[in-house]
Amino acid sequence: ATREIRQREGTTRHTHIIALTANALGGDREKCLAAGMDDYLTKPLRVEELKRALEKSPAPATPPATVASDAPVDMERLMDVASGDEDTMRQLVTMYLEQTPPKIAALETAIQDGDAKAVKQHAHSIAGTSASCGMEAIVPSMRALEKMAIEGNLSGAEAQFVEGRRQFERVQQFLNERTAT
Repeated sequence: ATREIRQREGTTRHTHIIALTANALGGDREKCLAAGMDDYLTKPLRVEELKRALEKSPAPATPPATVASDAPVDMERLMDVASGDEDTMRQLVTMYLEQTPPKIAALETAIQDGDAKAVKQHAHSIAGTSASCGMEAIVPSMRALEKMAIEGNLSGAEAQFVEGRRQFERVQQFLNERTAT
């Protein structure tokens, strides 16, 4: 299935695929990675392991297609990452909402310091994690910042950052409303 997904995606998309198995047999990891999976985890799944796997996820080659809804979060994607489990989804949301603000603060500092390398690193990290979990609204601003940093031109970065922070606030509000217990 992964080979077929990779073939259909071509070079314009990259769906993050992590193998999750209860039967960890010798050679399984290598087979999964050779088929195009991004990582391999065994049950029982630990949230820290999933977090690490998601943090090293590759960035999509192009922004995801615009969804008809203007919802800042693709809940279907988020539930897919959580394997359809509400508790896991809530844990992922909690981790995302705890870990993203410090990254945003570090990005702001990097922009203020004119540190293109740090801007690229932080924007890439935020965009990758957000895209992997379906937090779509913040991704375009982070990709734009990453591109500016790669090009070595941070003029306009502050405005792009303000937009990214605004979109994160939308994501945060959306998630808080939908995951309140």
